[in-house]
Amino acid sequence: MSLPPAAFTSPGLWERERESVFGRSWVPVAHVDEPAEPGAYVALSVAGETVVVVRGEDGVLRGLSTVCRHRLMPVVEEGSGRTDVFTCPYHLWRYGLDGRLVGATHMKRNPAFDPRACRLPRFAVAEWRGFAFVNLNASAEPLVPQLRRIHDTSPPRNPASPSSTEAWPTPCHARTGAIPGRCDRARRASPGRRSAPGGR
Repeated sequence: MSLPPAAFTSPGLWERERESVFGRSWVPVAHVDEPAEPGAYVALSVAGETVVVVRGEDGVLRGLSTVCRHRLMPVVEEGSGRTDVFTCPYHLWRYGLDGRLVGATHMKRNPAFDPRACRLPRFAVAEWRGFAFVNLNASAEPLVPQLRRIHDTSPPRNPASPSSTEAWPTPCHARTGAIPGRCDRARRASPGRRSAPGGR
């Protein structure tokens, strides 16, 4: 039994899958070593939504929308790096690592504008066994209880072991049918763009 060939290219089926599966699920987005230091971030697409996962000055990992609240421009491009503040290139609105608005050009002259009420939307973030996960539903059920059976029966990951996940080939999305080695080479050829399962 298999899906009909048209299902793999159907825009309608993809939209339903994006909303019903990837848009409501915990999606692995990075190894926690990537956003390890304060200000370190990973920005990518999850189910069509642009997300940045960033380590705050308080050490907390947060998931934020990359879309500026002023003119909907991205405050950071997809990829990874380190920053002290996310700045929109359009009108230079600036957001802290926790998503709070810390600077809004020319808005001080607007008495109706309250910067405390303006921030980047948040997404749920969880860490498990060395990996960072994002759920677009900010009030999603916690991840770890859902993985309890795996957590209780599998041994802890040992970074020094040859069988560590660092030595595993990165699996590709099942719908592409791509061979892992080929997918790895494709990723190395275009390091500036990354996408989690369900991202396009």
